[in-house]
Amino acid sequence: MSENIERQAQAMETEEQLTMAQHKQDLKVEWFGVDGALVLLYVLLACFYGYGMLNRVDVIIGYFAPGVAILITSAVFLKYCTEVFPFATKKKKPPVDASKDQG
Repeated sequence: MSENIERQAQAMETEEQLTMAQHKQDLKVEWFGVDGALVLLYVLLACFYGYGMLNRVDVIIGYFAPGVAILITSAVFLKYCTEVFPFATKKKKPPVDASKDQG
């Protein structure tokens, strides 16, 4: 009987390890999707702005940088609005009155 218990304990341990491995794999960041594109965009903009600051290029620092900041901020805000407003304006179902069902 103790052999059976030992086998069950080993099986549970391997199942738990398998579950943990699958969970870790699910949490893995995909660098070839949107996340990778955002990281690459950040690096490119940092290099571009750095070049503009070191070489004192007024067009990059004076017009391009604020323009990109305005565009990104506006895009994020509009995306937020398109997700929040439909959720907030959903019609709520009236609560069911239990006293009507009993009579």
